Amino acid sequence: MCFSVPALVIGTALSVGATMYSAHAAGEEAKSQAEWQNYQLDVQNDQMKEEQEMIRLQAQETEVARMRAARQARASNQALVAASGVTENFSFTEGADKASDRNMRQDLATLRLNSSYQINRISNQIFVNKQEGRFVTAMASTKATNSLIGAGLESGAKVANAYNTYDYYRS
Repeated sequence: MCFSVPALVIGTALSVGATMYSAHAAGEEAKSQAEWQNYQLDVQNDQMKEEQEMIRLQAQETEVARMRAARQARASNQALVAASGVTENFSFTEGADKASDRNMRQDLATLRLNSSYQINRISNQIFVNKQEGRFVTAMASTKATNSLIGAGLESGAKVANAYNTYDYYRS
């Protein structure tokens, strides 16, 4: 049988090169997918940070509106009492004012608690997204490394097989 050493060397080199290129391409694809997923997570985190800020602003706005309404109600009550001509001493309205103040403080505390809960929930999701991004990056790096190691081992096997073929036909 006719045997050509240069053809065997060229064929083995091409096969090894194709294997290594394929492994490199698989690693680059994994890294590219990880970068894309990290980009998407970053955009989502930015949107959630904006949502947190909106919740803060809405809570402040609601708090100011409720305090303003409470002050207006108190002023209206005082004006009503003053218009009735009862007296300039408003001591009998103090009990109602204290109860109104207590209700307003409880209402504001509930508002603050609810907004804090929403903000913390969003903060937790941002943290999870950051960890997911780190995990995706690590997995892509591992896939790239494993692809190259596998390609190296496969290439070694091809070279060994080519040498065995050469040795067989040489003798």
